[in-house]
Amino acid sequence: MQTAAIRYRVADFLKQYPPFQSMEEPDLLELVEHGRVKFHQGDEFLCWQNTAYSPYLFVIQQGAVSLWEEAEGKETLRDIRGPGDIIGAERFMGSTAYAYSARSNGEVMVYALPAADFEPLLRKYPQANRYINANAAAGSIYQDERRGVHEMFVAELVPEPEPFTCRPECTVTEAARIMRTVHTDALAVMDGYTLLGLVTASDILGWIADGGSVTKAVRDIMGAPPPPVAPQTLVSDCVLAMSPSTGNVVALTGAGTYQSGLMRLVTAADLQPAFGDSPLALMQEISLASNIESLRLLHLRARAFLLAQLTEPSAVDWLAAFSDRINVSVVKRLLELAGYTSERRTWCFWGAAGRRELLCAVEPEIALLAPEDSDLNAGQAALQRLRADLSDCGYIPYTAPDFGAGFLCATELTWRGRFKQWVSDPIQSQIYRARPLFDMRFILGSADVFQRLVSDTNEIIGGSPEFQKLLANDCLSALPPLTFFQDAVVDEDGGRTEVFAVESHALEPMVEVGRVFGVVHQMVLGSSTLNRLEQARSKMPADDAVFRKAAETLRLVLYLQARSGLRLKNSGAEILPSQLSQLDRQVLKGGFRAIHNLLDFTVNRIWAEAL
Repeated sequence: MQTAAIRYRVADFLKQYPPFQSMEEPDLLELVEHGRVKFHQGDEFLCWQNTAYSPYLFVIQQGAVSLWEEAEGKETLRDIRGPGDIIGAERFMGSTAYAYSARSNGEVMVYALPAADFEPLLRKYPQANRYINANAAAGSIYQDERRGVHEMFVAELVPEPEPFTCRPECTVTEAARIMRTVHTDALAVMDGYTLLGLVTASDILGWIADGGSVTKAVRDIMGAPPPPVAPQTLVSDCVLAMSPSTGNVVALTGAGTYQSGLMRLVTAADLQPAFGDSPLALMQEISLASNIESLRLLHLRARAFLLAQLTEPSAVDWLAAFSDRINVSVVKRLLELAGYTSERRTWCFWGAAGRRELLCAVEPEIALLAPEDSDLNAGQAALQRLRADLSDCGYIPYTAPDFGAGFLCATELTWRGRFKQWVSDPIQSQIYRARPLFDMRFILGSADVFQRLVSDTNEIIGGSPEFQKLLANDCLSALPPLTFFQDAVVDEDGGRTEVFAVESHALEPMVEVGRVFGVVHQMVLGSSTLNRLEQARSKMPADDAVFRKAAETLRLVLYLQARSGLRLKNSGAEILPSQLSQLDRQVLKGGFRAIHNLLDFTVNRIWAEAL
């Protein structure tokens, strides 16, 4: 690169692509000053697998380069790279040799840049360093300038440990006077250092409205003690610990136990500065909504809140749990408004909703366990009404398997018989259609009925090792892509599609593997994929990396699905590659490899243990 004109032309090209986009022009000009331009004909090798790195990084200027891995005498395509992509960047993450051979697909021109000159720029530009690290990390390189509530401790929002308390013999009048004086809506009822319960302004108003005496002692009207949390509890976990039934209050104690001493009460108002909208106020308003239109507006607010808080993949854990709370609350209120309040019916989520992995505004999959045959018609009518009301609240109908009219409403005995048939005769009973029902989770009604179904299903599965093998094989029915090239998705055979099928080719393989290990470790009904993978990881510490990287990838894919679905108001099941940034694509490539490794491990492990 001898002339100034060429230097500027190369720098202009680099500025179009990460990680060079974040670098200032003088640094780019200095980097390219000692570089070279190299041309390759078709089927020429730029580098060879397991050889030491060249002193240069190769940045593709035009054409395409395929990366091949050779093992046991067989060549396997691992990636296809095009303009702006780098070959050899893994050296900055500790690698000492090329992991793959790089071969030109037709005529290729590359810019060879001195690696020794590039490395200091990674220290100078954190954003560039994040992009390079994306070759190895699934989600940890996503960072937002704002701190998410899953990174903030509750003690940061309530720095003054001043408890507002009263004694159990305090009268209702005296308690109300204390609340007014200190400007609080809740008092801890204390006997010495012991937390006995909680009295709120709502308790006092309800007591007086019902004709109760204002001279009554608060011990007679107080509620149970609020859940205890420690100062280092994350704000997100604090939100999840609160509930309308406890007045949206938690007790901040020295070590997160009732015995470690009350520091102060923490209310929803204390947490408000961490949010744009109040998640706890949303929950409260949903539980009191007077009609479906009110619920629709609250549901839209909830989805906007989720999108605002979805700053990085690590936020998925608490936001998925909160989204599930929203879904359960909406379902509960719709049933109340429709007059379906019988506690004899057992309402369950299944599929993505059952696994607590539903962040988009997709209708939660619902099943009903009726108490007896005589309730089936009424139960089916209630389920149909609920689905229609969910649609009116702005939920997108799910596209799960069509089980036929009336299938999702059945008696407990029928459901137990179905699970027995699916496990004992999976082929004839078409288990491939019923797999999402193995994610069923109780939400409302009779918990005892659901627990009997859980116990019965675990017992049946425990006596059927062949069922594990079949599920493991079914994991291979949908494989993740190989890579992205330009604005296309490339599969293992080199085929290209214009749409990234997030749900069917990224989420589903991990969900299926999670279900396999859920069966193996007796975590069948009511478990999330992350919980199933974490359980497998704890049981097989020697294979920690396989499960850890898969869990990171699951969070990443759920994050991208939710980000797209919430923005575009759809399910997020499919994403156009053009909607993904270069960083998204780079991280996903590592995620695809993690999914492949998880699938290979699962199938080989289950078959080996079955021999």
